Amino acid sequence: MPRNTEPTVNAALGELLSAIMPSWSVMTENTQVFTENRRWHPDVLIARPDRSPVVIEAEFHPAAGVEREAQSRLGATVAQSGKRVEAAIAVRYHESFQHASNLKDAFATSSISYCVYPAGDSRFPESGWMNGDVADLSDQVRLLSIPQSVVNAAVEVMERGINLAEPTLRGVVGDKPAIGAAVAEVLGMEDSVQTRRMACAIVANAMVFHHKLAGTMREIEQLPDLGVRSPAPFRVIERSWREVLKVNYWPIFGIALDIVSRVPGPESVVWLRRLQETADEVIALGVDNSHDVTGRIFQRPNCGQEIPGHFLHASCFGGVVGAPGRRQDSRIRLV
Repeated sequence: MPRNTEPTVNAALGELLSAIMPSWSVMTENTQVFTENRRWHPDVLIARPDRSPVVIEAEFHPAAGVEREAQSRLGATVAQSGKRVEAAIAVRYHESFQHASNLKDAFATSSISYCVYPAGDSRFPESGWMNGDVADLSDQVRLLSIPQSVVNAAVEVMERGINLAEPTLRGVVGDKPAIGAAVAEVLGMEDSVQTRRMACAIVANAMVFHHKLAGTMREIEQLPDLGVRSPAPFRVIERSWREVLKVNYWPIFGIALDIVSRVPGPESVVWLRRLQETADEVIALGVDNSHDVTGRIFQRPNCGQEIPGHFLHASCFGGVVGAPGRRQDSRIRLV
């Protein structure tokens, strides 16, 4: 039986990531990479000029030292770009990879376990591992590579927009309490400021992600301007998002459409316009994936209560579990 070394499997992983991420630079087992220590050789380094570099460190199960290795890369400076590593991913290969005669087939048929370490933040998940495939890993890289300064700015923009949109929705609920109850029911919560803020965040998040989809998929058109010339924004959004749902993306757009449908007619006009203005500001910052942004807003201490797990899952990992061609119960699992 052949015995593959970890560098051999890392090289195969790098080739697969390069195929999935053609506009990115993917280097495996390279030395002379970091300015702090030219002898360090990250298992996989993934970079792009407009993003922060992400390091992947990998070991065969039980991978006793892989998390320590991944954490040691945080803050390291990439010599070529001068950028610091702001996130690292620890990967645990199943033992079967050691004896696989075809590593490409092994990656296609066997899941890999991983956890992530964003700089200045805690391990995710807090305990255990996520299971997924190479495509799932590439989604994590894209999410983690957004520079922290840009994420922070986007969080401020999104929170400011939510703070402006929530009173508008509150005014609608004051006149028609049944609308507030209906929105709260979608989220499995009681009508409150926090519930309405969450509803605003989910809809704005979907608007940002819609922009990303429309830029990459021919069958998805950009959401029209919901300005004064759009007298029925609910109908515009309903029509657009039903087209998106034909592709999939239920974790993001299913719940967002459910919320919007509970605020129909004239009551939705100002509210949806304000949310679109917020989404446009986030997009202008270069954040084409806002799930991390919305999750961080509701993890802040001044939010009044913790974000429910079902929304955090759909929001922060919606781009993964809702990817086209995948089931709504994606293979990503916490183990």
